[in-house]
Amino acid sequence: MVAGATVVAVVIGTTVAYLGARRVGRVAARRAADREASGDARSRLSAASASLAQQIIELDRLYESVRRSVRRSEEERRAFERKYRAIVSEYTRLGQSVVRFDSEDQDANWLTGRVEELSERCRRLAATVSAR
Repeated sequence: MVAGATVVAVVIGTTVAYLGARRVGRVAARRAADREASGDARSRLSAASASLAQQIIELDRLYESVRRSVRRSEEERRAFERKYRAIVSEYTRLGQSVVRFDSEDQDANWLTGRVEELSERCRRLAATVSAR
């Protein structure tokens, strides 16, 4: 009977150790996947931000060109200037958010969406200048 109890105790102990190790392994795998996904989200945000920064630089150049243009009406220059200033203002606010975001995927994905929306506005504004 003592030998039987010993065998049962060993089997139960081994089973508990196995289940515990398996649970710890799943938690570790989930954390590794979360870290990788977080890194991917940060990489997308970084790439989108770099692209937007380049577009802002191009808009700066276009802004000077539009301001000096004699082929454009005063109304066209003002409309471009108003849109340009709104974009640059939002870019500044968004840049501050990008710098201090708290590394959660949801925030990174949300910020990436905002950066991409602003990037699209830059493209549309630049196209108005290129169209003329």
